[in-house]
Amino acid sequence: MAKAHRLIASTSTVHWGYFESEHKPALEVDSGDIVTIETVSGGADVLPGPGYYVPPELLEIHDNVPRKMLGHILTGPIRVNTAKINQVLQVDIIAVSYTHLRAHETSLHLVCRLLLE
Repeated sequence: MAKAHRLIASTSTVHWGYFESEHKPALEVDSGDIVTIETVSGGADVLPGPGYYVPPELLEIHDNVPRKMLGHILTGPIRVNTAKINQVLQVDIIAVSYTHLRAHETSLHLVCRLLLE
């Protein structure tokens, strides 16, 4: 039976701008599981001034996750248990929702099902 997982954006689950095979999985799931992936957006240079809400995890990411290249903050990677090289991974996007706080302050939630074929 499929399990539900939640992967939050935090200093231990994100990378700036890229994924590579050397990154440790932030989450391991089985084929058919449903995953809710939370993301944050915005570099320190585009944060709003005083008086606006900025998610605390975004500030922690700015302070503690090295920015090795330009690009977005990416949550993951996710490892699908029993996946083999050259196998096709089907990702069904079930829903996308977001909380818009201001132009560069969004918290996005992506719900998807990961299936091996």
